[in-house]
Amino acid sequence: LSVLNQKLDLLSSETNQGLIALETIAQQLSNQETVEAISQVLSEAMIRDFECLQASVHLVDEQQTMLVRVAQVGESRETPPEKLVVGDQFTGRITADLLALPNPAAIDIEPVIEPSSLGRGIEMVCPLVAGQRVVGMLHTVLPEELGRFYLYNRAPQTLAHHAAVAIHALQMEPGG
Repeated sequence: LSVLNQKLDLLSSETNQGLIALETIAQQLSNQETVEAISQVLSEAMIRDFECLQASVHLVDEQQTMLVRVAQVGESRETPPEKLVVGDQFTGRITADLLALPNPAAIDIEPVIEPSSLGRGIEMVCPLVAGQRVVGMLHTVLPEELGRFYLYNRAPQTLAHHAAVAIHALQMEPGG
């Protein structure tokens, strides 16, 4: 029982730290003044607070045919290309699927995972959806042992949503 209690204490502490990080990062995202700064804060947080091996933010261009990388932190070998055609590779396929929906904001947005192309963990794509449209994608690579835990797959999706709302708000500003 003491071993079990110790493990529960560790889990509780980890969850509390994750919730505090979630709140802090969400606030930081909403305080940024550029799309690039929002993307950088989100990518850095995924590495620092959620133990990702790689994190990058990719925005959908105006024609909705291309994803353009705005920020990247961590192992570059695991990162989708700087420009990625919608429909290509894992991140592009998820984007194409969402863009094909008549109202992507009407569904319950979930992160999508698959084994990493280099076999180093789990690739996870968290859609950035706001204002009834697909804004972009957060791409991360998690160590395999963390990918199954709620904190490590739902917190990034929640932060992706915060980032999408902040990016959408900036894009809606005159000259944005």
